[in-house]
Amino acid sequence: MTTTLDHDQPAALACLQRAVARGRLPHALIFASPGDVGEAELAQRLTQYLLCTQPQGPLAPCGACDNCRQAARGAHPDVHNVRPKGLLRAIKTDDMLGLIQQLQATTLAGGAKIAVIYQAETLRKESANRFLKTLEEPPPGTYFILITTRLERLLPTIRSRCQVVRLQPLSMAAVRTRLAAQFTLKPDDVELVCRVARGRWCRAVQLAGQVREYRAMVQGMAETVRARN
Repeated sequence: MTTTLDHDQPAALACLQRAVARGRLPHALIFASPGDVGEAELAQRLTQYLLCTQPQGPLAPCGACDNCRQAARGAHPDVHNVRPKGLLRAIKTDDMLGLIQQLQATTLAGGAKIAVIYQAETLRKESANRFLKTLEEPPPGTYFILITTRLERLLPTIRSRCQVVRLQPLSMAAVRTRLAAQFTLKPDDVELVCRVARGRWCRAVQLAGQVREYRAMVQGMAETVRARN
């Protein structure tokens, strides 16, 4: 089944499909992207594939088995998600220690164990160093997916132990298609949103709901500049 992911990130998807087909999928991957261009969907698809009991092909989970359905609901016991917390929006050391303990435990469903770390660039040095040993010597059948928009902020020791998969900004055509499906906008507003969003769907959604306010803000700024000159 073709999804928006196939159209939005064909290169990243093909990279993983080739690795799977050759039996050389790394145990640790970094999805590096400009943000909200399908990285979460790609992580979900890979997660489902790794857990699927009846895969239809490389990176093609059936979507119907119990594991696929549990993973789609975010309820699979062997999928562990870590996200930044608190005012500083950082991944806490306690959360990483908890993740390490969970990964060292026996798999509950008898298959792979998967850790998905969102905004991995917010890993603090202490957390990252504790995580490093597990990354170097993972328990059997364990996979790591690190998602980041700031690849350069990850510790070099972590980057060197992962394969980086780069995701590209969405095309203007993809953003236009999504906008048409979800919003009622004038053609010139669509073009404005596409130009400002620069391929980031999250930004496009935000602007689409505030086009009038955005235009008013830009006009106000322009008038202020003219008045000062």
